Amino acid sequence: MKEKLFQLLKLIAFFFLIPIFIACTEAFLQHSHDLPQGTITYFWRGVIVLLIVHLFLIEVEPVYQLGRRITSGLFRFTGPAAETMGSFFPIYMVVAVILYFGLKFFLKTSGVDDYILFLAGIAITLHMVYASRDIRSNDTSGLSADYLFKIPLVYVVNILILAALFEIVFKDFSFVGFTKDFLSRSGEIYTSIFRQLFVP
Repeated sequence: MKEKLFQLLKLIAFFFLIPIFIACTEAFLQHSHDLPQGTITYFWRGVIVLLIVHLFLIEVEPVYQLGRRITSGLFRFTGPAAETMGSFFPIYMVVAVILYFGLKFFLKTSGVDDYILFLAGIAITLHMVYASRDIRSNDTSGLSADYLFKIPLVYVVNILILAALFEIVFKDFSFVGFTKDFLSRSGEIYTSIFRQLFVP
């Protein structure tokens, strides 16, 4: 009985997370659209390349699983939550950030922005594709409640980390501005839903 109640609460939470999912996507697309198109294109190329490889060429899940194990190892101090962190935390995105800092600020290498954004596009798509599969395969509930609850959270966490990378690369991108816009849009959606349901 407790398990069924817990699954029901996850399903309810999923519906409450949908506006956050939508608002995060809208805010990210809006803020990324204002960036230099010649550079941001490399990010979208990375996204497309990974999708093509995944759909038509080879499975790269072993690469994801390696990153997941590394992340779980790094967060082993959290106990049982370490396995969950492996699904939430995009380790290869963090590697891209570290690589960017190393090349740009320590080795003084110029012209690395495009390549790092290309790698970031691959990294976030790799993580989202295989994390969603991983979470779904481990969901034993008949209603996929665990999957539906976790995947919007994984998505938002990954977009926030990506936004942090964009602030580092682009002087015109503000992580704080994106976050405020994201939260504002979320509030507007919740308010609109509340008024439609409860305000005559």
